Amino acid sequence: MVGGCRWTGSSPHPLINIFNFFTFNIMSKEKIKNLDLNYSWFKPRRYLHFDKPLTKGFNKEQNNVNLNNHFFHLIGLESTIQSKSDISSKVVAHQFLPFIQFETKTPKLQRLNDCRAVKKLPPKIRNISYASHKDSFIYSYYAYILGKKYEDRLIREELQNNILAFRKIRLDGDSSIGKSNIHFAKDAFDIIKQQESCFCLCLDIKKFFDNLNYDVLKDAWLNVLDIYSGKLPADHYAVYKSLSRYSYVKLDDALHALNISRTMLRRRKQKRAGRYVNEPLISLCKHAAEFRNRISNANLIRVNYHKDIPQGSPLSGLLANIYMLEFDIASKRYLESFNAMYFRYCDDILIIIPGDNVQLLKDIQNYISQLVKSQKLQIQESKTEIVFFKKIDNHIKIVMPMLEKDNIMGMSISKKGYLQYLGMIFDGERAIIRPGSISRFYKKLHKAKKLAIKSKDKNRDDILYKHKLYSRYSHLGHRNFVSYVKRASQHFEDHRIKRQVRHHFKKI
Repeated sequence: MVGGCRWTGSSPHPLINIFNFFTFNIMSKEKIKNLDLNYSWFKPRRYLHFDKPLTKGFNKEQNNVNLNNHFFHLIGLESTIQSKSDISSKVVAHQFLPFIQFETKTPKLQRLNDCRAVKKLPPKIRNISYASHKDSFIYSYYAYILGKKYEDRLIREELQNNILAFRKIRLDGDSSIGKSNIHFAKDAFDIIKQQESCFCLCLDIKKFFDNLNYDVLKDAWLNVLDIYSGKLPADHYAVYKSLSRYSYVKLDDALHALNISRTMLRRRKQKRAGRYVNEPLISLCKHAAEFRNRISNANLIRVNYHKDIPQGSPLSGLLANIYMLEFDIASKRYLESFNAMYFRYCDDILIIIPGDNVQLLKDIQNYISQLVKSQKLQIQESKTEIVFFKKIDNHIKIVMPMLEKDNIMGMSISKKGYLQYLGMIFDGERAIIRPGSISRFYKKLHKAKKLAIKSKDKNRDDILYKHKLYSRYSHLGHRNFVSYVKRASQHFEDHRIKRQVRHHFKKI
């Protein structure tokens, strides 16, 4: 099958042993320079898939020859092609491999009213799907192409500071550093502090990725490309098809069929006669025949016929933003007429409405809800929160209008005493990390410590496991939860945030 459909293994994959028959001498250096192929859009994937990684290392400068080989073969650039508009010829015929899919479970707790007791809720289950290395290469390139057009559209509509997820928003004065959730949360809290009074309306789109309508997505894709014929270019349509009616294999099914244990997957080592050998595991399948016989012919490939797109591909986040583009434009224009501010982080929407006009609050909520429905989506009512801030004695505080009632004109007003936004909670005076995140961190630490003790008793490698614990769960490591808390404390200039994990080192 071709045209963006997925290869099922019924015939040898056309990209097997690509380096054996492809050379770099197909274009002059001048043409390469004109196409600006610095591969800033390419991020090598370290995971194991059915195919082999595209490069042995992860240094783009050292591997540009390999990357150029793959680019020219996969994207379709040949010696006769003169411009970027021609970079599409082979994507149309490319046969995409199935995604590999696994589940993540996030524990959920609910604090009971007026007491410290908590209720355990069913965990939040999310399906993560990751593409093969060659497919990821293609998705990354089209994310680069679409991303530039999407960013241009955001600038044109003055939305570049309102859409926060799946984009790199530079810090002022430093083009090398991007903003994080910490910066976005503080920006919102600073706006609230500047108001004499305001409502904060927090909305959540129900099962966002699971309910993206394909027709709406296609129209949005055309819109970003400024195409009004109703038909995507052939290469874009191939990519669109591969992400809508996508096929996938469950990770556990693949491992079982290929006789690969979780330990082998984690260690990336091969096993023979029950013993690990000094031979790295670089892909799940050794060759196309193994994929065909053990995966495809075993009927392990499933096809998605629902409304979702796979979470985990290099294009997924950008397509989610593109899907919501017309919604974002309409929301901002409507809210600006009331001096209200609009922010969206994926499926989380925050609207800051100056003043205490309850009718305006209700009108805005109704308008946004109807606008969401026009995108074939729904607001999750149980997660809707309304928080009212008012400046009292020159300090912004959360107050409850009409405390004798639990709602205003049928609208539920939060009684938590704080605003929860992007992993932070804010009561008007100070912001801290959400307690649930702190609790989850300590649970992970405790679980990792127990596992390390158990593994150490078997392998007697005390230094190795201590190093892992300290690097992942202490201030001695980098890019972990403790370093995240430390950055939040520095950015908010509040040492109380850092004190939320002050006991972490004692617990290791």
